[in-house]
Amino acid sequence: ELTIGDWRQSHPPALAADLKGLRSKGVDIFALKEDLDERGIAEGQLVDGVDVLPRSKLAGLVGGYGRVWHW
Repeated sequence: ELTIGDWRQSHPPALAADLKGLRSKGVDIFALKEDLDERGIAEGQLVDGVDVLPRSKLAGLVGGYGRVWHW
C-alpha cells in the first residue's frame, strides 16, 4: 500500500490492461527504441498496439498531436 498525504493507493496498477484499454479507445501509444534498449525490454514484450520509434522522430511525433501524455 502506498500513502501520500491523506490519499491511499490500495490496489496495484494494471498497466498492461490500462494500455490495452486506451488502445481500444483509439489512443496512439508509442515507446522509444532507445529507452527500450536501455532497459533491456524487447519489442516482443510490449502489449499489442504500442508503436516503437527512434528518439530522433520524437519531436516530429509530438508536434503532430494537440495533447501528449508523457510517463
